[in-house]
Amino acid sequence: MAELVEAHRHHWATSAVEDEVFGKTDAASVGSWYERLCASTLDSTIRRGLFFAASAKCALGVELEDGRQVVVKAYQRAWSLDILSAMSAAQARLASAGFACPSPVGVPFIFEGVTASVEHELPDPGMRTFEREEMAISAGALSEAHSLLANEDAQPWVGRHALDRPKGALYPAPHSPLFDFSLNAEAAAWIDELAVAALKAMAEDVSPPQIVHGDWSARNIRIAGGRLVASYDWDSLAAFPESRGVGIAAAIWRLTGEAGEPSAPDAQETEHYIDAYVGAAGGARGRTWHIAAMGSALSTLAYMARCEHSLEARDATQQHRRARNTLEADRQGFLTAIGGT
Repeated sequence: MAELVEAHRHHWATSAVEDEVFGKTDAASVGSWYERLCASTLDSTIRRGLFFAASAKCALGVELEDGRQVVVKAYQRAWSLDILSAMSAAQARLASAGFACPSPVGVPFIFEGVTASVEHELPDPGMRTFEREEMAISAGALSEAHSLLANEDAQPWVGRHALDRPKGALYPAPHSPLFDFSLNAEAAAWIDELAVAALKAMAEDVSPPQIVHGDWSARNIRIAGGRLVASYDWDSLAAFPESRGVGIAAAIWRLTGEAGEPSAPDAQETEHYIDAYVGAAGGARGRTWHIAAMGSALSTLAYMARCEHSLEARDATQQHRRARNTLEADRQGFLTAIGGT
């Protein structure tokens, strides 16, 4: 376990997320926490580790001595146990309906002061950037998930997700302590201007909130053989208008977040994804809905661009430009799509 944690720290040159979750500690101590959790709550010790990842949370995939393969997630302190429990229940309903997502193992809980959850591991063909012809598959699967959750009462969820945008703020709270938007903020003013326009467009859609997946990207879903075979990060479920969730997906649908992948979708590709979703979902979506969805996509790209800017401001060698390249090249395309100038 310690080797997996240490390898992740070496790859990203930071332990910021682990420090936020577990306190400042070494990789061996993090690995030991997972070992104790499995022995205590899953009634089995760990046979071998499968993977470790840390972003908004820390996730360790393991094979237990009893043969089960599970993923144990440990959350930053901003994640509340009750909303995670609601998300887990929704995920369980999706899994029981045959949707390609992991089924939870029990309910979220607190172990040694850290909020945690466990889910069964799915067979996984591997993360990759999606091709253009897979757009309709991604959009159709998102539509199916939204449809299966359509009867959920979203109102108790409103404004309660750890990554919801605080009232009056341009952006959600950064999902990782790696990102500090105060760094060299004056040089990011052009991004903030786009974020302002995006929020104005999003506000046009006053339809009731729904339970929607808030991070429907190639990082979190797997497509193989022309269909969805796995989907993850169901703790990103949140309550907001459908247009917002679709716009987020349209901005990131083919991205993994890994180094070396191409720039984020431009305005035209973003509109094509939104159209693919509407085609899969059926029914009419008016101009206001479409403008709000494009505004959500632009807001998502602005947030990503600010994360990239923050990393570079902290370390000039961190030259991630997936979102910034797109916004620099096609800001007018997005502004035109939302009726801006």
